Amino acid sequence: MATVLKTVIGASQSRVQIPAPPPFAASLAGWLALIAPPIAAIIVTVAGVLTPGYDPITRTVSRLAESGRPAAIEVGLAVYLVAFALLMLAVSTRPRGLLAVAGCALVVVASVHLDPTSTATTALHRLASGVAMLALAAAPFRFAAARARYSRALGVAMIGLLVIAVVLVPTGFSAWGLWERAFLFIAMASIMVMSRFSADEAMRAPAAIVSRSGSYTPLSSVTRANA
Repeated sequence: MATVLKTVIGASQSRVQIPAPPPFAASLAGWLALIAPPIAAIIVTVAGVLTPGYDPITRTVSRLAESGRPAAIEVGLAVYLVAFALLMLAVSTRPRGLLAVAGCALVVVASVHLDPTSTATTALHRLASGVAMLALAAAPFRFAAARARYSRALGVAMIGLLVIAVVLVPTGFSAWGLWERAFLFIAMASIMVMSRFSADEAMRAPAAIVSRSGSYTPLSSVTRANA
C-alpha cells in the first residue's frame, strides 16, 4: 500500500493538468499566423519597388524601414503583424517559449530601426534581429504536433543558412539582401506550417499533461495508455 501511495503521489507531483486554450483562440491564432507572413511579404516587396535606389540583392529588409524611406511605416507595420502572429501562436500552442522569444524580438526590430547616426540603436536592432532568427530556427525542433517532420525540415534549412552566413561574413560577401530573403522565406513558411498543425492539435486536445521536464502530451493519449 505504501508503495502504491508513493507512486500515485509522485505521479501527481510530476504531472499537472492544464486546460487547452479555447478553440476560438486557437483557431484565430492559427489563421492569423497563416495570413500574416504572405501579407508582410507583399508589403515588403511593394516597399522595395517604391524605394528609390533600393537593391533587394545587397540591401536587407531593415533598410526599407529606416527613417525617411517612403514605405518605412508600412514595413514596420508588416514586421509588427508577424510579431503579433507569433505571440498569438505562442499563447495558444505548446511549446511556446521560442515562439514568444521570436515575437518579442521582432517587436524590438520593428520599434528600433537602423540609424546611421546612432551606433547603439543600430546594434540593438541587429541584436534583436539575430535573436529572432535564432529563435525561429530553433522553434521547429520543439514542435510536438503530428507531422512535425515538415516543420523540422524547414528548421534544418534555416540552420544551414545561418551556418552559411557565418562562413560568408569574413569573405566580403555582399548579397546579404538575397541571403536574408532566403532565410525569411523559409522562416515564414515554417510559421505557417507550425500554425496549421498547432491549431489542429489545440482543437483536438481538451487538456494536456505537462511533466516536470516541460514535455507536452495530449490528455487523450494518456487516457488511452492507461485504459
